[in-house]
Amino acid sequence: MAEPQNPALRIEQVPLDHLRAIAESGELYAVADATDAPAVPRKVLELGPARAVSLYRGTAEEEFWDVAPYLMRVDPVVLDWIVSTLDKERWGIFAISKANLDTLRTHFRHFLKVQPPEGEPWFFRFYDPRVLERFLVTSSASELRTIFGPAPSFGVTGADNPGIRIFSESVRPTTGAGMATHDLLFKIRPGHIEAFEPLIEQNFFARVSDHLRKYHAPAVENLSDDSLLRCVAIGVTRGRKYGLTSESALAGFVGLMFEFAPNFDEHFPFQQVLRDSRIPQDKRLDVLVDNSSEGDWDEVERRSDLNAWVKA
Repeated sequence: MAEPQNPALRIEQVPLDHLRAIAESGELYAVADATDAPAVPRKVLELGPARAVSLYRGTAEEEFWDVAPYLMRVDPVVLDWIVSTLDKERWGIFAISKANLDTLRTHFRHFLKVQPPEGEPWFFRFYDPRVLERFLVTSSASELRTIFGPAPSFGVTGADNPGIRIFSESVRPTTGAGMATHDLLFKIRPGHIEAFEPLIEQNFFARVSDHLRKYHAPAVENLSDDSLLRCVAIGVTRGRKYGLTSESALAGFVGLMFEFAPNFDEHFPFQQVLRDSRIPQDKRLDVLVDNSSEGDWDEVERRSDLNAWVKA
């Protein structure tokens, strides 16, 4: 990610050995995401509660143990395990701090939910390195002071990044550092949301791709993950032209593109339904399918144009 200049934030690239030295000093922590990584909860059990804890508490800690974020104290052995075992792009983040495990757990728990400009609070995956980078580079100096709190620096790895990217405040106050209060939820500004939009879109395409792998497997089995994502992006753009906005409607639209023809929507009776503003957008595909005949689908397949996968 090519981040904009933020004078309040310092970003530096360091070799893994730099992080190893911090691990040896006892000041290195990690927030590791257990989602799609069963190795994380197993490692937490191995380390024990004095060295690794869930950021969830109470019922959530018990019910969502397999997808929770976990805070770990990282020594050189654990560092080697993270680097060799977990996904380089999405596993989580490092934190450098002199604080103890309980202090950091309390601090990070305050960012599990944030307040957007409008509506109900969001669950916030700040420990996704792709989210963290965008979050930090679009935050003000006062916001950064709250985000970093008792952890002067964060570190992330990446698939194309041989070392570690370290994020720190450009000028950390000599007094009051790490003493930010958390009486209210952190407020996400429109500038933050704008920075998150590309990531939200990528995650949406990935979820649609997963849906297709699960429910339309024969139609997509010959496509690589990258090719499928490209087709999904084109299909979603095509569906949005009809005013489809919900995730289920767009996933269904792309599914029909794969099952019958990428230009199925050009069939005139189908176009009438897709453009009918009297039908709620999330119901249009149901109406289309319920009112179609075998002859309609035969005509769609006969007129199939694979060039529709090239551009929406």
